[in-house]
Amino acid sequence: MDDNRRHKRLPEENRVAVTVVSAQNAPELEDQTFFCPTSDLSAGGLKLNVPTPLPSGSLVELRVAITRPLRSFMHEGEVRWTRESPGKFPYSIGIKFTKLEGPNRALWEDLMNRKIAISDPGNQDA
Repeated sequence: MDDNRRHKRLPEENRVAVTVVSAQNAPELEDQTFFCPTSDLSAGGLKLNVPTPLPSGSLVELRVAITRPLRSFMHEGEVRWTRESPGKFPYSIGIKFTKLEGPNRALWEDLMNRKIAISDPGNQDA
């Protein structure tokens, strides 16, 4: 899977409010909102630890609360995969952003690039 990634990942835990907009194979999840932590972030998506599995293809709205620096972002995304995960939250999901444009996109990408550069000072590509 790493070979298909377009963006570097930043392992970081932040809080996210996830609202399920559409879940074709699980309509009972639609309009539900739950709160969960990220396990990694990138310019194009994120990985979340969640209490319930979401089917691939589900559409979600995300309110991501970044703690350093304190900032909040609204994103829309699509669930690309779901896996069982050890720990407090029994599942991990990968989300690809589907609507990230304008100033929000520029701010998010700039923040991710700065955080990745700080976390990997030898990486000049970030």
